[in-house]
Amino acid sequence: METSERSKMGKRNRRKGGDYERKISKKLAKLTSFRWSRVPYSGASYIPGDVISLDFAFPFVFELKNREDIDMGKVFRAPYTLRDLVSYEQILIFNNYGQDLVLLPSKMVSNPELPYAKLQLVDIECTLITLENFAKILMEIKNEK
Repeated sequence: METSERSKMGKRNRRKGGDYERKISKKLAKLTSFRWSRVPYSGASYIPGDVISLDFAFPFVFELKNREDIDMGKVFRAPYTLRDLVSYEQILIFNNYGQDLVLLPSKMVSNPELPYAKLQLVDIECTLITLENFAKILMEIKNEK
């Protein structure tokens, strides 16, 4: 592949990622009534994650992936994760054939009424949940504080 083709492909992927980050920010704002924003220079700034709440300091980092062939194991082992920082948990929001799903550490799901699936990834027990149900968890966390 030529350099110019790779450059175009990289630009297209960055645009696709930025569009998805804006879409999820708007969706989370509608579901939670908090203001959300895409992190400036996402992936290249001092602020971890891809989106943040402007109204409430959640103790985790939101990573977004807009690809259908995502390798979950690589995401959780990637060098940019904050697994070494005790104060943060990493939350993965991704698009799975048109549905926005959230992968989070199982210890964060305490409401047995929410439908979810449990997974074991790398050395972390995870829960897979819809974005809409994850918004309910965010509201519970905010109300506890």
